[in-house]
Amino acid sequence: MPVIYIETSALVKRYVQEKGTEVVDELFERRQGDEFFALSTLAILELKSALRRLVKGGQLQGIQYEALISDLADDVPSVSIWLPVDNALAEEAAAVLEKHPLRTGDALHFASILRLKSIADDTAQRLVVVASDQEIITACRAEGWSVLNPEDEQAVQALRNLR
Repeated sequence: MPVIYIETSALVKRYVQEKGTEVVDELFERRQGDEFFALSTLAILELKSALRRLVKGGQLQGIQYEALISDLADDVPSVSIWLPVDNALAEEAAAVLEKHPLRTGDALHFASILRLKSIADDTAQRLVVVASDQEIITACRAEGWSVLNPEDEQAVQALRNLR
C-alpha cells in the first residue's frame, strides 16, 4: 500500500492541461482504496498562486479560475495526509539545504517528504513521490526514493505498475 506524496509541479497538472496531465488525472481518478495521498499545505498555496498568475497573464479567465478552485475542493477529500508548514519544517528545510541545493519552496517540500518517509517507514508502507520538478526529482532519487514523473514517456505504465 503506497503513500504517495504529490508535489506542486505534479498537482498543477490536475488543473492546467500540460504534459503529464493524463497521468495525474489517472492517479486521482483511479485511486486505489489502499493508497494514501499526501500533500504539503504549501502545495495548495503554490497551486492557487500559479492559477492566479495565469489569470493575471490573461491565459485564464476569472470564471475558469473559480471552476478550477471548485475542482480542487472536490479533490481535497482524496488527500489522506496533510503536512503542515510550520517553524519546525522551516528548520528541517534549512538542514536539507546542507545536502541538497534546492530553492526555498523545494526545500520545504523535501522536508515534508522526509517527514512522510518517516511515517511510511514506521508503518511499513512504500513512499512514492510524484513530481516533475527536476531539482526535487534529483534530490529524491539521490535519497533512493521512488519517483513518478508524470512527464516521462513511460509514466502511465509506471503508475499502473505501481498499483
